[in-house]
Amino acid sequence: MNGVNVMNKLDNFDNEGIDLKETLMILKRRYMVIVLITLAAVVASGIYSYFFAVSTYQADAVLMVTQVMPENRNKSGGEGMEGLVDSITKLPEMTINTYVSQLKSEAVMERVIKELKLDKAGYTARNLARSVAVEADKDTELIKLAVTNTNPFLAAKIANTVTQEFMDFISETNKQQINKSMEFLQKQAAANGEELKKAAAKLNELEAQPRGVIMLEKLIAAKTEDLTKYQSQFLQAGMEYQQALAGKKQAEQQLKNTPLIIEISKFDERLGKSILVEEVNPAYTELASMINQKTVLAEEKGVEVTTLQTVTRQLTEELKGLQSEVGRKKNSLQIAQNEVKRLEQTNSLLRSKLDETNISKSIIVGDKNLAVISPATLPGGPVAPNKMKNMFVALVLGLVVSIGIAFVLNYFDNTVKTPKDLEEILGLPVLGQIPCFTPNKPGAIGR
Repeated sequence: MNGVNVMNKLDNFDNEGIDLKETLMILKRRYMVIVLITLAAVVASGIYSYFFAVSTYQADAVLMVTQVMPENRNKSGGEGMEGLVDSITKLPEMTINTYVSQLKSEAVMERVIKELKLDKAGYTARNLARSVAVEADKDTELIKLAVTNTNPFLAAKIANTVTQEFMDFISETNKQQINKSMEFLQKQAAANGEELKKAAAKLNELEAQPRGVIMLEKLIAAKTEDLTKYQSQFLQAGMEYQQALAGKKQAEQQLKNTPLIIEISKFDERLGKSILVEEVNPAYTELASMINQKTVLAEEKGVEVTTLQTVTRQLTEELKGLQSEVGRKKNSLQIAQNEVKRLEQTNSLLRSKLDETNISKSIIVGDKNLAVISPATLPGGPVAPNKMKNMFVALVLGLVVSIGIAFVLNYFDNTVKTPKDLEEILGLPVLGQIPCFTPNKPGAIGR
């Protein structure tokens, strides 16, 4: 029974939490393990850092981005043809981030390898780019370039070559773009010139036609004047015709009420008295004559009205034909004039852009957009390895690992070392200690 209690107490002892005092006791008890492991880690790190690690050097260069082009050079100048020409002929917009991205591009790295003949040393564009670090200085126009290499002379040489080749690359790229723009503008200007010649010839042909717009407009004006005159005559003749008919009708009505023969009192000298005599009514005769006159006048005016109506209708049809013809010719002339005007504006725009691009060709180069304000110099010392940092890291890791090992050893150690351990396990006080007697060494005792 006592044995079971002892084992239970041993299990409880193993499962109890370790307080701070016990932690310190464990560290004190295992301090030799901690010291040895930590010391070994520091020594190993120092030996590696001082005798085996390869030193790495860093060369730094600084570029400044300058602005030599007008602000509106890389922006669209407008809409329509002008906007199209601007979009085709403008240079790519180069921001700080664009420069940073292109500095480590494969094209630039290949140029550096070719210039320094690094291909013989096994360099490729990819592994060379890994040794180059580029960053833009915030809120400035500066680009910082850092090159790391185990050879300090080569690190500085690569840094300076990268900056120079990059400026040459930007210059050549811009020139190629400008040359393409000039070639495009020249072709467009030549094609537009041919179209302009054809359009001008067509316009001259339209203007020189026998029945041109001016002549047709004069004819229309003359025909319009004649039509107005005949329409006035037609109205006047119509009124006179109506008046003749009305007069004839009135006379015929009066004639119906007028007797042909009338009796008049006439003195007869033979008889010596007045007698009634029948005579032709002079009023009847006058009305009959008036009717004849009105009939003739109405017939004449009727013929005149008919003739004037025919002439007016004919003039109206002729005017319609002339107006239709002048409308078509005016439209054709307007189209030809607009086409000539459009082609002249396009030709002027192309020539202007060609002159601008030709001027830009002489000023837009890499060494004008970029400037090296701090070339790379020979590094004063290696940037890696950092021996003190490596040893400090080894010290920290050694402490962590050794303390962990100390706790693991203590966990698996189930031996009783001191009387206090025994009291905690058995829950009984220690009444005494038996000294350890060693026969080979008289007088030697131990616990």
